[in-house]
Amino acid sequence: MTRTTFMALALGASLMAAGAVRAADPPPFTDTRWALTEFAGETFDEQKTNAHVIFRGNGKFSGYAFCNSMFSIYAVDGDKLAIKPIGTTMRACVDAADNEREQAFLKALRDARAWGVEGDRLTLVDGDGAVLLRFAAQTQ
Repeated sequence: MTRTTFMALALGASLMAAGAVRAADPPPFTDTRWALTEFAGETFDEQKTNAHVIFRGNGKFSGYAFCNSMFSIYAVDGDKLAIKPIGTTMRACVDAADNEREQAFLKALRDARAWGVEGDRLTLVDGDGAVLLRFAAQTQ
């Protein structure tokens, strides 16, 4: 086998192997820290926002809602989602706008009826399919 033929075969094998690499699987719904990226017409930098949710595999839910830690339990059935009443710590927000944003965020979570993960993004929708919240997966 000539050197040129060997190089061509090696290059072809490398290209085939590179094409066989598949895209990374999306992160799991459970046990992933989901940072808020979109809510009520606002976008948030997923690297800077402290608002996030974690749906634990044991049915517990926790996170941070702008000013307070939050916690609850939830149930899923396929893509259907039911979040039980959400408890929070009782810290006051620094300003009224943050307090209103936090209350609206908690309401959106309570109103969520279905979920979907596409790539590294989680979307929560209401019973009519309207998007309520979008999140990005973060490493914990």
